[in-house]
Amino acid sequence: MADLKSFPGGGNVDEFKVAIRSMIMQLDTTIEYFQILAKLYKAKYDALVAEGFTPAQALELSKTLF
Repeated sequence: MADLKSFPGGGNVDEFKVAIRSMIMQLDTTIEYFQILAKLYKAKYDALVAEGFTPAQALELSKTLF
């Protein structure tokens, strides 16, 4: 019978539960972070287009934030 206290990757169920709880506690902050990051990417794209890059060029250059 399989050991239900461990996962194939070597972790155990209790560690996994702690990780999930940690992710839940940080969810609002993580969502806010991605909203801010999206605004930065959009601002970069818009600035590149305003400076004369084509939309395709601006998209390619916007794939990295800095």
